[in-house]
Amino acid sequence: AGKTVFVFPGQGSQWLGMGMGLHAGYPVFAEAFNTVVGELDRHLLRPLREVMWGHDENLLNSTEFAQPALFAVEVALFRLLGSWGVRPDFVMGHSIGELSAAHVAGVLSLENAAVLVAARGRLMQALPAGGAMVAVQAAEEEVRPLLSAEVDIAAVNGPASLVISGAQNAVAAVADQLRADGRRVHQLAVSHAFHSPLMDPMIDEFAAVAAGIAIGRPTIGVISNVTGQLAGDDFGSAAYWRRHIRQAVRFADSVRFAQAAGGSRFLEVGPSGGLVASIEESLPDVAVTTMSALRKDRPEPATLTNAVAQGFVTGMDLDWRAVVGEAQFVELPTYAFQRRRFWLSGDGVAADAAGLGLAASEHALLGAVIDLPASGGVVLTGRLSPSVQGWLADHSVAGVTIFPGAGFVELAIRAGDEVGCGVVDELTLAAPLVLPASGSVAVQVVVNGPDESGVRGVSVYSRGDVGTGWVLHAEGALRAGSAEPTADLAMWPPAGAVPVEVADGYQQLAERGYGYGPAFRGLTAMWRRGDEVFAEVALPADAGVSVTGFGVHPVLLDAALHAVVLSAESAERGQGSVLVPFSWQGVSLHAAGASAVRARIAPVGPSAVSIELADGLGLPVLSVASMLARPVTDQQLRAAVSSSGPDRLFEVTWSPQPSAAVEPLPVCAWGTTEDSAAVVFESVPLAGDVVAGVYAATSSVLDVLQSWLTRDGAGALVVMTRGAVALPGEDVTDLAGAAVWGLVRSAQTEHPGRIVLVDSDAPLDDSALAAVVTTGEPQVLWRRGEVYTARVHGSRAVGGLLVPPSDRPWRLAMSTAGTFENLRLELIPDADAPLGPGQVRVAVSAIAANFRDVMIALGLYPDPDAVMGVEACGVVIETSLNKGSFAVGDRVMGLFPEGTGTVASTDQRLLVKVPAGWSHTAAATTSVVFATAHYALVDLAAARSGQRVLIHAGTGGVGMAAVQLARHLGLEVFATASKGKWDTLRAMGFDDDHISDSRSLEFEDKFRVATGGRGFDVVLDSLAGEFVDASLRLVAPGGVFLEMGKTDIRDPGVIAQQYPGVRYRAFDLFEAGPDRIAQILAELATLFGDGVLRPLPVTTFD
Repeated sequence: AGKTVFVFPGQGSQWLGMGMGLHAGYPVFAEAFNTVVGELDRHLLRPLREVMWGHDENLLNSTEFAQPALFAVEVALFRLLGSWGVRPDFVMGHSIGELSAAHVAGVLSLENAAVLVAARGRLMQALPAGGAMVAVQAAEEEVRPLLSAEVDIAAVNGPASLVISGAQNAVAAVADQLRADGRRVHQLAVSHAFHSPLMDPMIDEFAAVAAGIAIGRPTIGVISNVTGQLAGDDFGSAAYWRRHIRQAVRFADSVRFAQAAGGSRFLEVGPSGGLVASIEESLPDVAVTTMSALRKDRPEPATLTNAVAQGFVTGMDLDWRAVVGEAQFVELPTYAFQRRRFWLSGDGVAADAAGLGLAASEHALLGAVIDLPASGGVVLTGRLSPSVQGWLADHSVAGVTIFPGAGFVELAIRAGDEVGCGVVDELTLAAPLVLPASGSVAVQVVVNGPDESGVRGVSVYSRGDVGTGWVLHAEGALRAGSAEPTADLAMWPPAGAVPVEVADGYQQLAERGYGYGPAFRGLTAMWRRGDEVFAEVALPADAGVSVTGFGVHPVLLDAALHAVVLSAESAERGQGSVLVPFSWQGVSLHAAGASAVRARIAPVGPSAVSIELADGLGLPVLSVASMLARPVTDQQLRAAVSSSGPDRLFEVTWSPQPSAAVEPLPVCAWGTTEDSAAVVFESVPLAGDVVAGVYAATSSVLDVLQSWLTRDGAGALVVMTRGAVALPGEDVTDLAGAAVWGLVRSAQTEHPGRIVLVDSDAPLDDSALAAVVTTGEPQVLWRRGEVYTARVHGSRAVGGLLVPPSDRPWRLAMSTAGTFENLRLELIPDADAPLGPGQVRVAVSAIAANFRDVMIALGLYPDPDAVMGVEACGVVIETSLNKGSFAVGDRVMGLFPEGTGTVASTDQRLLVKVPAGWSHTAAATTSVVFATAHYALVDLAAARSGQRVLIHAGTGGVGMAAVQLARHLGLEVFATASKGKWDTLRAMGFDDDHISDSRSLEFEDKFRVATGGRGFDVVLDSLAGEFVDASLRLVAPGGVFLEMGKTDIRDPGVIAQQYPGVRYRAFDLFEAGPDRIAQILAELATLFGDGVLRPLPVTTFD
């Protein structure tokens, strides 16, 4: 099955936040990472974790920290992979990556490796800045004669991929000569000229450090950077590391050696996939598998598991149980799917046009053409069906299968051809055309008669079933003539174009919401040259797509647009949105039937590009003067889908019915007599096990139903339950009764009029039963003496969403407290009221939902006059001071009493400016939790380094903030959380000795033992009842118990008597007053700016 090679990348692959996702999700990674970082921190000027996961990219990119950061991530990745049973046959590294390889192979202990890595980064950073490094596209034998004493080869990354390094002028001279010879050159952004003569001043000092370090023999085969061969006996010695700094990285030789030794899988064990292309370039004629453990801006757990899965299918050992934990495995067939279809289908989508008296269109999607004599226009008709045109099912955006925008272009081109118009002058998309999973939709392309200038209007419509309305999807204009190509694509790849990796392009697109199946995965190569993007696109050979009957197949043009999406800047894409074609201009078909094309895409305006397609010889296929794309959110797309079709969502609602006088009915209980208008059977749940109760209740009711339905009586069987159905604000308390309702409703469907279902909140007398039965309703609820019946209405998910009342400022409010259903949007009555002294008015962009707001909405907050809203973020739109702390336009965050609307006013002392680079959501959710934690630990507890603190609910907002602050203050931190959240605590750096359960009292004994019976200097509490008493018993003499909960506040005097020496303090942040809160927010801003504190995870609701 071949051998596995681990490749550890070098400097340049680092990025802020690398490793955070794995640290949070995998305890093995977290433990290894924490151990390595702890060892490295002994030799660094500041904690490495703060640098790696802070906000200063320049600090991380400095050599002093970049090299240790890479070592930490790479070693932790290696340990995690090892826990999954993934073990390499060979290891190799690129520059600093070789120290990671040396450590995991057993040559360097962790302590010694940390010394070397830190010394290497520190000494290189101390060198004078300057020098240059340039990547060149040339062979080594071509470059070496051009070198001088001041410039050398730093790396041989491929047969024709080198990096030269040295003094600025000397490097520039070599680069200029290579450029003149037609070679591509690219200057790298570096602080120092690594692997060059400019490294000489630090080599002796580094070698002295290395000379004092013990080394061992490798337990894994190490392929040397210096030689490109298996490491020799001197590997790891001071002399070796001296050569390692000064000589070229012979990466291409190392790759070729690994492959010759049996390596068939290369896994890049680092934070990016930058070496994958070099590996493939070094083995142009050999099929190997390349994988990247992590990639920037990709979810880390998914990226890593995808990589090992890719290795697994090529024979790499992998313990799936270790990877997925307790997940359930599913048996699959032991043979490969043959993917052959045996469904019967007709000869084509369209009926025979001639047989219907119509002209055939000779197009794959349009079956017939109808002339319109009165107007001189035409109508082209056809049907679209994913079950027949299978490639249509492979085009999904945001989870919705829709007809591609390129398909509308193809339909317009065919319509223009019918009336002698060679240019689609304009085509604007109005609504998506949703394709059904089964069946088909009719489509019509309507071309109007010509106007005085010869231009014809064109529109594309669709409808589902006959009798439903037509939906307009696109409209535009056609004109005669043709558009000339604007680019010559005969030279390929174009001169000066830089290759772009597209091997995982469709994985990237899937992560952004584009669900392209096999037929639409046609992008095979991509290049950049300035703002231009070039691409190669081909119809996938195994997708069953034929070009017969098409001008330019939609699959081909759509795949060219994939390069547009992949090249779009992240800021243009936006979170939660996809780029979709909105309008096309100047489209002209030059040649039909292409199955593979070259594409040039160039910007022609904001969000607009021109597109040129050419065949393999560079001859023109299609020209698009301008294609304008628009970002569309998932919600917008689904709303457009809903509004473009007849489907609506519905829900069942229970409504009270007017009471009316009824005649008494003879009523009896089941089993007593049959001569009654209503025979009542009451389903009573069993106490104890719910599952057993469900079986017992449904079995009993089934027996009754079967018996009742064998009788010929004219009465009704009334099946009674209590708490099986809930009105808004109620809970279902009888789960067995809910199952009974499902069973009886099925019987009612087959035997209408004979059974009545009733769920009541109290026993019913005969008159109440008469009122229920005489409604004629099959299902009835009885609540507080009223009858409720069920009706189907349009769901609030479609028609009942909270909609802002107007374009004036509005806020979220309550009609009455007690249930979330009472939330509503209302106008802010005093939105433009004059500001008070020292106030500012802010246009709110994000609001934090605190637990206080939940309690207020549910009517549980102690202060009945409290209103929702305490924290938000936005932009200042008005100030009351000429020279205040803020100016109009400043982004601010902080405390906003009653801040649940689009506009809010507050005291400027309660605000700070939003740090650069922070999102609105991060800013809105930071102030209260961190200010509360700061006020508690610093102001009220006066916590000092070396003290112990217990933080209850350590995974909550204030809890997580308090953990960060307590560690900054030098406290030993213990935390509780529910057991389901212990992995979160472990990811925050807690070991199991410092964790306990917040839902049981076991934390008292566990933490008393863990603290040697001394207890805690500070307890930060949010629990209640006996949990408070257990926590009070853990407070050390002279310690403080801080209560931030609202449901169990104690009398400090009573506490002082019960627990001598314990200071009890219930608190609220706002008691600190605006001046102190301003100081706290300023102190926190400094800590965030220094990278000491980090914003908390946020879930966003819109």
